[in-house]
Amino acid sequence: MSVPFPKIPVLDPCGDEEDPREFGLRTLQFLLTERVVAAVLDTDALEHALAVSQLIVIAAEMTEPVRDHLRAVRADILTTIGRRQRQQRDAAALAARSRPTSPTQGQPTRLRRPVPIKPTPSAVRNPF
Repeated sequence: MSVPFPKIPVLDPCGDEEDPREFGLRTLQFLLTERVVAAVLDTDALEHALAVSQLIVIAAEMTEPVRDHLRAVRADILTTIGRRQRQQRDAAALAARSRPTSPTQGQPTRLRRPVPIKPTPSAVRNPF
């Protein structure tokens, strides 16, 4: 008897009529309630969630574990966005270094002249 894998939660993308703040709030709520890591979401959704999380006022009745969880989610979002930005910078720098800066840079290649083709005797007698 096989044990089924748990269902992975999925965040619906931002709708056409959805306000970016509402989407950010929904993304932040998703991260807080589903207990998933921020790396499963795209950078745009994480940036919206980060912007909304800065607007949240920590209420006096909020317990310490809830505050800690909110801080941990924000730290996870910041770490994920920072890592993705570093990866993009590194990839761009690698691509810039691997591109030749001049047409003669790199291994020289020897150009070979094509071998001349002798026309057939019938082509010589009747050119057209």
